[in-house]
Order: sequence, then C-alpha cells, then structure tokens
Amino acid sequence: MFVYLYNMQINYFKGNNFKSTTVVSPVEEEIDDPFFAVCRNNLREHYYEQTMPYYRIYEDERKMTDYQFGNFIKSIAKTSGQTNENEILSLPLKNIRKIDGMENSYCGQTLCFTKNKYLETIKNAGVDTVVDLVGYLDYDTKVKNAGMNYHFFRIKDMYNSSACKSLKEHLNRNKRLLTEAKNEGIDIDIEEHLKHDKELFLSKTRDGVKEFVDFINVMKQDNIFIGCEYGTRDTDEALMWNDAFNPKCQDKPLKVDKMHLLSSMFNLYYNLLPEDKAKMGWTKETEYKFIDKMTNCQLRLWSE
Repeated sequence: MFVYLYNMQINYFKGNNFKSTTVVSPVEEEIDDPFFAVCRNNLREHYYEQTMPYYRIYEDERKMTDYQFGNFIKSIAKTSGQTNENEILSLPLKNIRKIDGMENSYCGQTLCFTKNKYLETIKNAGVDTVVDLVGYLDYDTKVKNAGMNYHFFRIKDMYNSSACKSLKEHLNRNKRLLTEAKNEGIDIDIEEHLKHDKELFLSKTRDGVKEFVDFINVMKQDNIFIGCEYGTRDTDEALMWNDAFNPKCQDKPLKVDKMHLLSSMFNLYYNLLPEDKAKMGWTKETEYKFIDKMTNCQLRLWSE
C-alpha cells in the first residue's frame, strides 16, 4: 500500500497530463491539494498501524461505551490462545480436569449431552478443538455450531487395529491355521493366501497409523477438550497413548498398568514409517526418550 501510494504521487508529477481539480497559485502556498491530503492521511494511517498495532484502539476507545469497550477487550483476549482455567474447571461436568503436561488442554465428561451454553463457555475460554472418543451422533454438528473444531478418535478401535499388531505374529498364526486346514484335506494354496493376507494387513495398518498420527497432531495443537462418556476409562487410555507418542509430552513419565497395552504401543511404534514420525514432529531425541519411557515401563510391569 505504501509503495503504491508513493509511486502514485511520483507518477502524478511525471506525466504531462497534470490534472488537479484544485488550482494553486504561487501566492497561495498554504492551500493544499485535496488529492495529496488524502494520500498523506492514508500514508500516515499506514505508518501508525505498522509501528503501533493498537493505534486504532486508542483512536476508537473514546467513541465506545463502557459495555462496548469491555466486549472489545474480551474479543482481543480470546485471540491470545490461552484458556481460562477457572471457567472450564467450574463447569458441572464429571471428572473435568487439566491435562498434565499440556499447557491449555482439558479432559472430562463429554459435552455432547450438555447445554449449548457450556460449549460456548469452553469456546470463550480459549478451547479450539473438541475430541470425541466415542462417536456420538450429531456431536460434530453441535461442536461446529459453537465455533470449534471437532475430531473423532475412537480409542477402543485401537486395540483391534492392524496398526497395533505385529505382522510377523499375524502371519505365523494364520499359517498355522491354514496348515491345519490343509492337513484335514481342504485344498488350500497356503502361500497365495498368506500373500493376500499380508497385503490386506499392511493396507489396514496404514489406515490405522494415519488415523493415529492425525490424533497426535490434533493433540499437539493444544487448546483441546477431550472426553468420553464420563471422562474416565476411554479418556485415560487415550491420554496414555498421547503421553507415549506426543512429542510435547516426551518428558512426562508413562503410566501404563497393563502389559497388553504396552505391547500394542510397541507394535504401533514398529509399524510407524519415517514419514509418520516426521508428520508427528519426532526428532532423534523424541525417539530416544520414547524407547527409554517404554523400556522403564516394561521393567516396572515385569517387577510387579
């Protein structure tokens, strides 16, 4: 804008077709041309807004009522990305609490069956995204109507997902079953079946990994509210997966109380490709800390 107006004024004098609507005689030095007055005012406004971002606040404040100015200040505060902890924790929801290791994120009972004003409170307090761990009907519409993003991640599906299973164990188990069937007289091409089974397993694994990586990237954004029916079992398990794989939680101790859950986490780790880790923002340090946390957790479970 600045360059455009500056060039406009230069070109204004360069051409032979100077046509100002105001005639200025040499004697009338104090008389200004309206065109240049507008240009200077625009340039001045541009300069003030670049050097003093809140210039217009000071200019417009005296034109507002106390009520209008209060709302204006609130609107500025909402853009800071910081949640209002007291407003969220005071909501009448079961097991609502701040997520350890995350600066502005909360978990608890789902908002699906609550009043719309509670979603408005969540939104006004700074939450950007609601994560649904169950898949409630029309929950996405309710969240979007409140002005927030909605993300669905069904944690219960993780344990049955190929992404959390070992390809080697899967093929060995199926090979035993196919061999037993062939020994009983069933005509089966074991190698052909295993080849097709491997392709199907790998395809489903990629789908599951992508879904999980998307979940971690949502959680990395912070300003999250995540919950299940009562904010307990499913919520706790989803946060355990987040603690293990989210780079923002790499310094947080991993609390896994079941060996089968830890095995599922290891399987998911082995199914991650380098590009999956890159999408989650992993570094070499993240990987070292992940292995260290998982190993310590494994040793603790073995000793119990």
